[in-house]
Amino acid sequence: MSESSAETRPELLAAVRSRLDSVRRARRWTLFGAAALAAVFLWARGAPSFVAWELARDHDRCFGLEKLPARLWSGDAAEVARWLESEGTEVPPLPAGSALLPLVGARYCLLLDRRVAHVYYEGEERQLSLFVLSGPARFAGELQMRVRGRVVRLLRSAGSTLALVADREEDVKAFRDQLVTATVRLDHVRPR
Repeated sequence: MSESSAETRPELLAAVRSRLDSVRRARRWTLFGAAALAAVFLWARGAPSFVAWELARDHDRCFGLEKLPARLWSGDAAEVARWLESEGTEVPPLPAGSALLPLVGARYCLLLDRRVAHVYYEGEERQLSLFVLSGPARFAGELQMRVRGRVVRLLRSAGSTLALVADREEDVKAFRDQLVTATVRLDHVRPR
């Protein structure tokens, strides 16, 4: 072995060690960044504005199709409730709808981070979605906002977290009132 190659060995080892240290630091920062992104995502998924945005987007997607993608077609609120409960979703008494927005069916929709029950109400040029949420939604009492041009109202009823999504505020208010009235009646009927 020549004298010059023996001299380069320590330099080569130092260079390799330096490169390995750089790779280790980069991996640590990458893991830290991924953990920080995961924490932000987990926090954001329960933020009311994020939940409302997801629900308004799903409402638009479903009602934007030529035919609603219902899994159960029924105007019978009790039948829809039984089907949802057989799928593992506890629901408060569902409104049968109104003359302008009758109940037409239901299905489950996949959002970014959860599966939600989606109950469809539709009449002449009017649609309303009632969502039964799983997963977190951080809000106290009730919260209403406008998202993607839709009125979104988050509320809790009979132990469930619900959301109403429609174009018109009066439709959301009417369905909210029906839900609250039915829940109050149910509370008076239940044995204490």
